[in-house]
Amino acid sequence: MAKFTVYISSKPLGLSPAFTHGTKTYTAETDAEYIELHLAPSYFTANVKLLGERAGEKSTVSLAMGANVLKIAVQAADEPWQTIR
Repeated sequence: MAKFTVYISSKPLGLSPAFTHGTKTYTAETDAEYIELHLAPSYFTANVKLLGERAGEKSTVSLAMGANVLKIAVQAADEPWQTIR
């Protein structure tokens, strides 16, 4: 992924650790009911899925009380799927 940012009401929500290429697990804390994810793969032709569904550059996700695990899968060209959580 070239870009992975989380927003609440147009304000960025910090990820821990901060987003870097190659890191596959992140956490963030909020009491918001939903978040907006901004996702951009490193390669234009890559496929991106969020929770098993094809994702666009911006996706809104409803959150439940407690921990929420959001799986983001990325596949570039003939490479295997990589998962970010």
